[in-house]
Amino acid sequence: MSRITYIKAIYAPFFTMKIFFSLFLIFIFGCEINNRSNISESNLKGNEISETTLVANKMKFEEGEFAYSNYSFIQANNSGLYITTPKINNGYVLFKYILNTKDHTVKVDSFVRSGRGPNEIESIFMSSKTIDGDTLMFTTPSDKMLTIDQKGLLSEWDVDTKRITNFGFSFSYSNGKLLIPSFSPIQKEYLFKIYDVRNDEVYDSFTPRVPYGYQPSVRNEILGETPVPDGFAISFLGDRKIYILDSMGKIKKEIIIGKSDEIPQPYKVSNPQETPGAKPYITKMEFYNDHLLVLMDNVIWIIKYPSLEVKSRIRLLKNLEVSESAVIDFSISDDYLYSRIGRDGMFFNETNSDWFN
Repeated sequence: MSRITYIKAIYAPFFTMKIFFSLFLIFIFGCEINNRSNISESNLKGNEISETTLVANKMKFEEGEFAYSNYSFIQANNSGLYITTPKINNGYVLFKYILNTKDHTVKVDSFVRSGRGPNEIESIFMSSKTIDGDTLMFTTPSDKMLTIDQKGLLSEWDVDTKRITNFGFSFSYSNGKLLIPSFSPIQKEYLFKIYDVRNDEVYDSFTPRVPYGYQPSVRNEILGETPVPDGFAISFLGDRKIYILDSMGKIKKEIIIGKSDEIPQPYKVSNPQETPGAKPYITKMEFYNDHLLVLMDNVIWIIKYPSLEVKSRIRLLKNLEVSESAVIDFSISDDYLYSRIGRDGMFFNETNSDWFN
């Protein structure tokens, strides 16, 4: 069984936001590095890395599931699971799932209303969580930031995030600093800016892998990213490796967990429809319980941080009749590991401390 997922990106005109055609178009089920950390191919295939196969539990809905946004990832903390719909749904843009594990049923709470009033936002295109995994963050470029804490309390972040226009669909927050994609017609020298919200300073980070105006520009895009204790972890489309950046955006380490697609010699196209895509091997990362969790090729890698020792791998299946399931998103809390599996919707497993030992 094979899965082909292509992601294409275009840049909007001057001073406008770059948008993706789609994060997931098709599913067919069947820099100089001073300190490089390479998880070798022999370790990937060896017996020393345990892999646990789990059948995920399907959530049950009385009236059917929502459609899920392909831009804002699912986010969970101990207060529940929060999901974004692709468009406004009955006046709301964010919903909370409260799980009853006895019968796998879900209570759906309309959580954030679309609007401009207090604790409202017109739309949500981006989401993230803090380094401790306790606070969830939701926003739209050039709009306010909403946060949800471990008790489910919704509030607005009073930091001015409009100083840097986000030219992507991602961001991370680590110890007072925001990593924001900034590659655009007005800023071609670096892929990201890091905004120090405490000192009101901005740092440039990461020279482009493909020059602006050339293809494959999608290889400058990140999909998986998360804060880590001393900075950020990011992964580009088409890569099976992770860059660890420090708090000022300098590359500290490169974690190689598979073979990445080669980046061809940059070239130009005359027709925007000829813009190439790239496979998103690493689709989501989260930092939890002193471990970096990496979703790559439908398998969640659990990597101890900062030693970078691979503790285990988790393969989630939607049922026992399949050998592989298209896990495209996940989020973890102290109680549950939530997952989104292809077109089949939301699933869950109880969080197990043995995964981290």
